[in-house]
Amino acid sequence: MLLRRGESVVLLADSSTQRMEDLARKLEDQGFEAMCTHSPAECLEMAANYRPYIVVLDGGFLQVDQENIPEYIHRISSSTMIVVTVDDVSGWQGKEPNFVDAVYRRGDVESILALLRQVR
Repeated sequence: MLLRRGESVVLLADSSTQRMEDLARKLEDQGFEAMCTHSPAECLEMAANYRPYIVVLDGGFLQVDQENIPEYIHRISSSTMIVVTVDDVSGWQGKEPNFVDAVYRRGDVESILALLRQVR
C-alpha cells in the first residue's frame, strides 16, 4: 500500500498486535488508512515520514526512558492529534498529559471514530 501524507492517515502504536489489527480493520472499514507500529522509536519515525492525522498511542508508550513520546510527536508534526489508550480512563479524567488530545479506554473504537469524524 502506498501511503501519503494527509488527513486520512492514522498511526497506531501498541505492543499488542491483536489490538492494533482489530482497530486498523475497523478504521479502514470507515475509510481511514491505518499504519501500525510496535515500538515508540518506530512510531516517531513514521510520524516524521507520514505526518499522520492522528496517532493512537498505547498508554505504555507515553514515557520511554523518561522521554515524553507525545511531546516528540508534537515537535515532529504539530498538527497531528494524539489519543492515548489505557485500561482505566477514570484515573486520567482531567489529567491528560501534555500534548495529548484525548484519553480513551483500550478497545474503545467508537470514541476514536467519533473523534475522527468530528474533526475530519
